[in-house]
Amino acid sequence: MKYKVIGWTSCDDCVYPSHKYLTEPLERAIIEDIKANGYCFGGDAHDRFCPVLNDGTRAIYSARSWGRVMGRAHGVYSGGYDYIHFYMDEFIDEKHRVYPKLYVDESLIMPREDLKDTFHITLPDGQFFAVRDGEMSVLVRPFDEQSKLFDVGDYIEFVRQGREDESVRMCVAGMNLAETFLKLLTCYVRNVKSNECKDEPCCDFTSLGIPQACTAEEAAEYFLKKYGKEREKELGAVAIEIKRPSHECKTYLFLKLKGIDDYRIDMGAYERMDNLGMAISAFTEDYVLRKYGYEIALNDEYDVDINNMVRKTIRNFVGKEKEIRQMLERFGAEMYLEIVPEIRADSDEPKPILSPDDDIIEFAYKSGVKLDIDYYVL
Repeated sequence: MKYKVIGWTSCDDCVYPSHKYLTEPLERAIIEDIKANGYCFGGDAHDRFCPVLNDGTRAIYSARSWGRVMGRAHGVYSGGYDYIHFYMDEFIDEKHRVYPKLYVDESLIMPREDLKDTFHITLPDGQFFAVRDGEMSVLVRPFDEQSKLFDVGDYIEFVRQGREDESVRMCVAGMNLAETFLKLLTCYVRNVKSNECKDEPCCDFTSLGIPQACTAEEAAEYFLKKYGKEREKELGAVAIEIKRPSHECKTYLFLKLKGIDDYRIDMGAYERMDNLGMAISAFTEDYVLRKYGYEIALNDEYDVDINNMVRKTIRNFVGKEKEIRQMLERFGAEMYLEIVPEIRADSDEPKPILSPDDDIIEFAYKSGVKLDIDYYVL
């Protein structure tokens, strides 16, 4: 994932949704922007100065976590309580405080799918077949330059060694970092669900590519022999969780004024949009102002039966169809029920069920809400 900071706003700015996962690639992009511009401020000021990324999200941290980010950027964080140097503005000499300007270059916002990268890793036969057949679901390796590019949602194309025509495509589902292989594997044993690892000294590390049961110490030695102690000392270790690419979908309501593509250029339209926002608040507080209108009750918790996702989106509006229709007529507005599935051609999962059930069709008919299904095949 190639993140980039495209501006700064306040943490209360709901135009930009908060990022779900504060991952290492995202944090490095923030640190690079801090270093490039010489920013220096505490965790309490972070409420007023929040980085916006090129996927259109803002990254929100606690005061302590922001102290850690700022400490990393200024080279004074080594773990423990070192975040305290940047925990509060008052802990920083006033002459050293530097704040960003509140401005976001929205022309640099990219669709999230355009930020996803596909990486290639060659594996010997044993590991390749283990990945292909689902036996190996965690890739353990030094946290090298290539690994630093991976992020949740990216793809890895595993290629069979000596057979470039054979490959399997997997999705990065999670990443865990540690200073050493032993710390990484000890954490794995502590969190694993299988009973073999809870009470026994040996654990089944098949999912990590180790064929036989062994202790965390023996598993760490396995990777040390493979990669070397020097690389471990220099780079640390990472466990990259992989899975077959899965389908995705999001459902939401979208409310806009008829015939107005960008209300910001028309003050009258801006006032009408503001009044429209006040009207929609009578139904729900779950709405966000976008460029052309309001995104309402976004649901991106994928369910193969999309009707279940839609029902969660419209639950605060069912039974109020007459009031919705009156609101649309009063403001000269239109509302769309947006259904946006992304189908992965290489996924083994069942295809999502997209046919709207009768209750959803009835809701749309009575309320005047229009159905809009945007179908993407990736």
